[in-house]
Amino acid sequence: VYTRLQHIGRHSLRFEFDVRAQADDRQVASGHIAAATVVRGSFDPLPVPEALRRAAEAFEQVSFDEPPPEGASAT
Repeated sequence: VYTRLQHIGRHSLRFEFDVRAQADDRQVASGHIAAATVVRGSFDPLPVPEALRRAAEAFEQVSFDEPPPEGASAT
């Protein structure tokens, strides 16, 4: 299972998943989840922490200040 952080918005993160067969590396499933950053209890939107954004950019070697490229997928 390959996972990557594909996009960081102001109040959310999008993670993509790519599941490959071990025997021949063919793709058997893919998907994504969106996670919102909110205040516990009230669920009011909370900005994604800047430190998390910068750490994710360093790890993924991309800028999350730009929108994700069209058709971007987990690889």
